Amino acid sequence: MSRQKKCDQYTLEFELDGLPPMNSADGMHWRVRRKLRIDWEFRVDLACRGRKPETPLPKAQVKILRFSSREPDFENLAQGGKFLLDGLVKCGVLEDDRPSVIGQPIYKWIKASPKQGKVRIEVFEPSVVIGPRITCE
Repeated sequence: MSRQKKCDQYTLEFELDGLPPMNSADGMHWRVRRKLRIDWEFRVDLACRGRKPETPLPKAQVKILRFSSREPDFENLAQGGKFLLDGLVKCGVLEDDRPSVIGQPIYKWIKASPKQGKVRIEVFEPSVVIGPRITCE
């Protein structure tokens, strides 16, 4: 029986209280949108301090879970992750948020009590499992 090789893969998981806006481009004044973007990018940076990779990840998988009392449609759920992904790029966790770097992020909604909204962000290097061996990309 062969042994599986374990890879030293970078992983990052954190939660932020509050909910980023889902319709950031709809009818919002540019200054208000800019302030929100800067605020969420700063919050992501704070959560990542001391936990960033040595260099930004050239390939990564991202999962964003939104805990809220109302279920959004998928388009708004994905739009709510925009400032979070931008924050991961700006703080140096991801090389970019293009599909060639992060593929298609996973967005999920989880029911939460009113006023208990939060988001959980998970970032990890992708791996490919082939038979009994694990290879890192």
